[in-house]
Amino acid sequence: EWIGLNTISYPVFWYRGSLYEGESGSAWPYSNRLHPADFMQMMASACSKRNVAFYPSFNSWTVPTMRKWLVSEQEVIDGTPNANVVEKNGRIMQWDDPEGWYKPRVNVMHPEVQEIIKAMVREVASRCGKYDSFRGIDLMLWPGAMFRHGGPAGTDCEGSFDDYSVMEFAKTIGQTPPGKIGQKDRFVERSMWILNDPVRKAAWIAWRCDRMLAFY
Repeated sequence: EWIGLNTISYPVFWYRGSLYEGESGSAWPYSNRLHPADFMQMMASACSKRNVAFYPSFNSWTVPTMRKWLVSEQEVIDGTPNANVVEKNGRIMQWDDPEGWYKPRVNVMHPEVQEIIKAMVREVASRCGKYDSFRGIDLMLWPGAMFRHGGPAGTDCEGSFDDYSVMEFAKTIGQTPPGKIGQKDRFVERSMWILNDPVRKAAWIAWRCDRMLAFY
């Protein structure tokens, strides 16, 4: 209040977990970043007293409850249910990290991913909703974040060519995509089936946009 600040956005989910011991899985594993269990309520209360807007922020590429939905490349090929992002070359999309962490991109189109995100939102809203300062949630939408379509700039509309996404899309246009479960090159075939046909590609992008709009 002394410097004229009227809005605070502060992270509550960070990279691989929460910054506190919460309901959405174990906390971020580095104790020097762990906050008190009720720190969100403390911040929301303090901001309310000073007429400052408070936006809890999500800056995550995954959370512990997501682990069972992120599988190996061979499991993706074998058809194991998953929420991995599959690139048009048939490889699992990962976020490069010099520290060597395994960071597969998460397919935000997948219903299990969306349920996990909604659980995160409900958890924060249940803790902060009674405070006047709580105005909403700040989603960090960098390329590795789990809240948006994955991929570097310019490729967001193209992936993911995983089994779930392609089959759901195919239902909307009444067509059957190429490839079968267990066939390694089916993801490449499907990407060509979609991206090399202007009408189908336009329908694919529109479908993805509509699904994201409906989710948000």
